[in-house]
Amino acid sequence: MESALAECDATGPVRERAQKSVTPFEKVLASSPFLCGQNPGFVDYIMYARYAMMRAACPTECKAVWLREDVTPNLAKWIERIETKYEAGLGEALKRLPPM
Repeated sequence: MESALAECDATGPVRERAQKSVTPFEKVLASSPFLCGQNPGFVDYIMYARYAMMRAACPTECKAVWLREDVTPNLAKWIERIETKYEAGLGEALKRLPPM
């Protein structure tokens, strides 16, 4: 397991590219609670799945890309809204994810 996590240690251009990839979503979430407007939609589910996969595979890198309070405060709030809204259905899956 350690070797797999070591491979997650992305720095430099890889991390920068990943961070830039979430910037457009941060901008949308500055004016809307969900990516699809007032309620979550298909894009929200796809983006949350992307976040959850990264969180499960590489929690440290996930935090460095998705949860940078100085750069992506709206993404963190969005993740919380999604998880709160679907806590009943996601409950067991959320318990299996590494803590953030």
